[in-house]
Amino acid sequence: MKHGILTWAVTALIAACAAQADAAVVAYWRFEPGALNIDSGPNHYDLDIQGNGVSQGSATPGYTPSNSGSLTLSGSDTAGRVLKTINAVDLSALNKITVEWWANVATNSAAGIIFEQGTDFNSTAGAIIADVIEGPARMDVAQHTVAYYIDRAARPANGTWTHYAMEIDKAQTGNDRLHLYINGVEVGDNTQVASDTPAFGNAVMYFGSRNNSQFFFDGSIDEVRISDTILAPEQFLMYVPEPASAGALVVAGAMSAMTRRRRVGVPNQ
Repeated sequence: MKHGILTWAVTALIAACAAQADAAVVAYWRFEPGALNIDSGPNHYDLDIQGNGVSQGSATPGYTPSNSGSLTLSGSDTAGRVLKTINAVDLSALNKITVEWWANVATNSAAGIIFEQGTDFNSTAGAIIADVIEGPARMDVAQHTVAYYIDRAARPANGTWTHYAMEIDKAQTGNDRLHLYINGVEVGDNTQVASDTPAFGNAVMYFGSRNNSQFFFDGSIDEVRISDTILAPEQFLMYVPEPASAGALVVAGAMSAMTRRRRVGVPNQ
């Protein structure tokens, strides 16, 4: 019996690692000290950062030492701000994507954009967007199509680090196309769905505002990663392989040999 459990555990671990290996990173902005503008992914979609209200944020509580910073944005001191990729982020050849990010919202009186493709998502074919809304507090994600795909859900209170993920399968329509996860749990209400299957966009990515001119985000953003496939929740940046203790292989149910990368729901410190 013990042999059977061990065999299952090893098989689950190998499967999880293989699935992660199949996913290729398209872009990964980690916002580390001394490298605030660097995309560590293979395409080097580095950022142009200028003006006021952009600073190196402190490390968030409960994460591994491999990450020691974040991007902190003021929603009011925005004079001369430029915060965008130098080159267009080209997703047009992909069939599926997962976009992840950590966010800690300070306050937003209306909409605050986390990221947006194009100078205006609404006129950029296939573009993606994520933004926070106040009253009631929620996270919205969408892809621009003929009729738009929109998913939204209530989010944790301001001042709390939270992990988000949006997943889009280009081959799907209706409720099966766009999915939103908060802290590894699928949420979202499929606010608006469509029947078309457009390609993904090829446009400059803006962070923290629309075209550096409106909908300024107030808070901190960290570890924005775009992958070229649909990830399972255990593959999100919330989790890392857990080192096995001496003489034992730790397997925790569906999470396999994975453990949380950060403590979710940790208040800002």
